[in-house]
Amino acid sequence: MDSRYIVTFSQNKSYSNLLELAFKQHRIQLLEVSDVTELLEFIEDDYCLAVLYDGYFKDSIQELLSMEIHKPIILFSSLLKSINQYLSFQDSIISISEPMLDAVKNFSKQEAADQYVLDKDVVFSIENHCINNKEEYFNLTNLEFRLLYTLLKNRGKFLSVDNLLSKLDLMTPSSLYVCIKKLREKIEKDSTNPSLLIYHKNKGYTLNILNIN
Repeated sequence: MDSRYIVTFSQNKSYSNLLELAFKQHRIQLLEVSDVTELLEFIEDDYCLAVLYDGYFKDSIQELLSMEIHKPIILFSSLLKSINQYLSFQDSIISISEPMLDAVKNFSKQEAADQYVLDKDVVFSIENHCINNKEEYFNLTNLEFRLLYTLLKNRGKFLSVDNLLSKLDLMTPSSLYVCIKKLREKIEKDSTNPSLLIYHKNKGYTLNILNIN
């Protein structure tokens, strides 16, 4: 079974078992949680593709939706009272299983090749420590590689300057800013107007590649 998975949140065990059985037929792994704190830990995991949320628990969903979460949240209801509702539920599972399975396959192919698509024309090769940008190759310095790899492994999250300084063992922000500038020149279409390695005031830096990978 693939290491990618969907996490499901419900306190209805029968409902969770039904979800697991439905997705198992489509070769997609489900992990079950019933606590919001535990759910948030899974959401932070790169291997978590999406969240299936039991809409019956309205109080918790309000808390979840108020947070900045860069994962799809799919709402279902565990209150299946009629055969029509059950059939509609099955149709919904089928409709979302195909794109989810495609996502699992795409992630697997990327990791097997040790390459990550940052943009349709930009590929990051971990093995070769380089960027392929429109068939032009740019070797990465050790610091540029570590910065890009750190941001990649934390995709979907903003990392503050202090956080990056700590992760990269840098002493001064100026060293980080120089590295970011040089890395942008290798991965961006326009390094003066970055669309991949972006900065958000009061939050920090992130890789904007979620729609690609």
